[in-house]
Amino acid sequence: MLLLLTVIAIAVIVVQKITLHSANNFFIFKASLGHLLAHQNLYLYYANEYEDLFLYNPTFVVLFAPFALLPSQLGMMAWLTTVGLGYYYAFTQLTLFKHRAIAVFLFCFIEMITSLQGLQLNALNAVLMLLAYQYMKDKKPYLAGFITAFVFFVKVYPAAIGIVLLLMPLRNKYLLSCIVSSILFAVLPLVFISFTDLILVYQQWFEVLTHDTGADNASQGISLVAILYKWFNNSPPIAPAILQLVGLTVTLFPLIKVKQWASNQFQLLVLASVMMFIILFNHAAESPTYIIAVMGVCVWYCAIETTIVNKLLMLLVFLFCVLLPTDVYPKAWRVAYFVPYSIKTIPILLVWLKLQLDIFSLKPSNVN
Repeated sequence: MLLLLTVIAIAVIVVQKITLHSANNFFIFKASLGHLLAHQNLYLYYANEYEDLFLYNPTFVVLFAPFALLPSQLGMMAWLTTVGLGYYYAFTQLTLFKHRAIAVFLFCFIEMITSLQGLQLNALNAVLMLLAYQYMKDKKPYLAGFITAFVFFVKVYPAAIGIVLLLMPLRNKYLLSCIVSSILFAVLPLVFISFTDLILVYQQWFEVLTHDTGADNASQGISLVAILYKWFNNSPPIAPAILQLVGLTVTLFPLIKVKQWASNQFQLLVLASVMMFIILFNHAAESPTYIIAVMGVCVWYCAIETTIVNKLLMLLVFLFCVLLPTDVYPKAWRVAYFVPYSIKTIPILLVWLKLQLDIFSLKPSNVN
């Protein structure tokens, strides 16, 4: 049933993208290979080819090459199919949700569609973060390290999963795998360019990321950083960097409970907190990235006791996060209220705050 739903979703999105000619992200990815081969700056704005900027790691260009070399419509179909079925397959390998796996898949299904409509890797990254955790539990640290390096080189921030994995046994082997895999991914563009050119491309990448943290970019996102600008007329009461530092501190503070590191429940709650943090406090977060935060919400819900409060929070997440981009709500509401005020962020924030209470209420007896 889940496979059928996934295939239908992929097929509908492919038709939608082809008929509506709304595949800007795909054309950004596709054009990047030509720019790399022509020794052009990947991170300039090529107005004649697409809108927006290419911001991904240069390694992503090489990984995307098989799709870029195909005719556009066929390449887009292959890309969506690969990401969608990759998400489905990786999810079916997870065991951490146990008997709630089908419910979690369905709860995240609309967010998965939203991510695929953006032609991005966020849905796959979300489930790969969980798969890396599972591999560590299954004593497969080298696979976990490879996945961590992979998600870093395709999107960067999902690699925050390493915060959790370094709490677990076999962390030394995991760290070694991360280092070796990262080196291999980092030099992958040498397939197409020289070492000197590779150094230059990385310098250009770091430069564009540095300039991607300004108010213009933050005010267009959907996160707590965006709320600072949207709710306060581009005059945030505190600097976004301060807000992000506070969020990072709150996320990492539970790690002082060293005796709890071996607890499955503690690990899952930290994992859920990290997955929500990297979206809530990301200045560039957008609707297609929220699959990561929503998956984190599901991890939290499955890791703790079911209560009326927690059920209510899950309902709020579904109504005012998952359903927000859909036609369940009138378009006028989305344009006038939901997007301008980053409403999608609020239920995730409420869960993240409740999670902090849950994690500090854990007792040593929870270690297993």
